[in-house]
Amino acid sequence: MRGDRNITMEQIIGLPCHLPSRADGCGGGMMKNKGIHQYRFKSNLLEKVFAETWEAQNGRGHTLEYLLSLRNERESVTDREREVAATVIQWLGSPVGQSFLEDVEDTLQTKMLT
Repeated sequence: MRGDRNITMEQIIGLPCHLPSRADGCGGGMMKNKGIHQYRFKSNLLEKVFAETWEAQNGRGHTLEYLLSLRNERESVTDREREVAATVIQWLGSPVGQSFLEDVEDTLQTKMLT
């Protein structure tokens, strides 16, 4: 199923920005859950959308706090844990991250057919 779920740049550009933009155009000036490669937002809008969606998800709830909890309770999260999680989420929007997601989808399709 490769390519079926690819988002075009035109579709991304049409999406509203959920976070305040910085002067350099990278956005996310107020992000609490920010990765280490925000400079890439200028050249890869899909990474920006992944990062903004992750930030919004954690603003409405406490996804990361529960993901890292061993007792399924909300726990405090360090700045480094936020940074690592946000970097991985942003990576999913990169070309390599998208290839990874396509590989997962292909593997799932194969397993469902057998």
